[in-house]
Amino acid sequence: MGRRDHANTSHQILQRHPAALRRYNKSTTSDWAWEFLRRNQRFQSNARTDRLELSGEVAGETQQVRLARRNRLAETWGLLTFPDINLPASRTNVFWTDRAYPGKIALIGRERATDEPDGLFDLAIQQCEVTHLTDGAGQAHLLLRGGGCVLQVRYRDLSFLSGATATKFDVSLSTGQRPGAEARARAQARRLLGEARTPVWTRRHVLLRDALVALEAHESGLCYRQTAMIFYSEARVSEAWNSGSTAMKAEMARRLAKGRHLRDGGYFELLSSGRARRPPFVSHSPCQAY
Repeated sequence: MGRRDHANTSHQILQRHPAALRRYNKSTTSDWAWEFLRRNQRFQSNARTDRLELSGEVAGETQQVRLARRNRLAETWGLLTFPDINLPASRTNVFWTDRAYPGKIALIGRERATDEPDGLFDLAIQQCEVTHLTDGAGQAHLLLRGGGCVLQVRYRDLSFLSGATATKFDVSLSTGQRPGAEARARAQARRLLGEARTPVWTRRHVLLRDALVALEAHESGLCYRQTAMIFYSEARVSEAWNSGSTAMKAEMARRLAKGRHLRDGGYFELLSSGRARRPPFVSHSPCQAY
């Protein structure tokens, strides 16, 4: 591959991937987890060969989906069923299991009292695009799309089919949840309604983005130097390589190693702060010096 081809490939990755801060500025931990998981080759193979039967219909603004049975293969990866691996979470239905993603908000549906005002989640469900999934055990899950983001919640009690305007949606907060759970639930509802401020990029977000870019660069056949040119100017990369220092090369290696770790099971840590089980059959590719 010549210098011009290298530059073109780097440019394509930048255009395809993080139109950097703009593309992932509303990403949640579940979005990040999906981006890494869908790049795992064994996961891709499982998803392509899966033939689990789904049934579904569209009722008003809500898409209803029902699993014919438990998808144990998908559950091994932390999912209730296999989404379209070619699409980001914003465009496909990524339903995580409760075991993999224990921090999901739980909503309870009940009959609305006369003249009872709407809460944040009442408004969110009325205004968002909703996908309702009933899993193989009969448990209901909702995906809410609005405000440029996607939120998965558990759901129980009054049938969701009874109509959103006739149903009051309360957030279930158990004593076992982490401190600040109620405030986080309200913040997520405001994001769905488009009322939240533009999220601030934290150091963690930058580390995840850089790991994802390094992983995609490697999968596109770029070496460490070509990967570095995605993050830095050509002049700075040339200076670093010609100086004899290995610092920038080591930095690219660390980013790639982080991306591989998250792709090959580490994404569970994003969903559950390191407490969830990793898939038993995930293989880890040795880091190559290139």
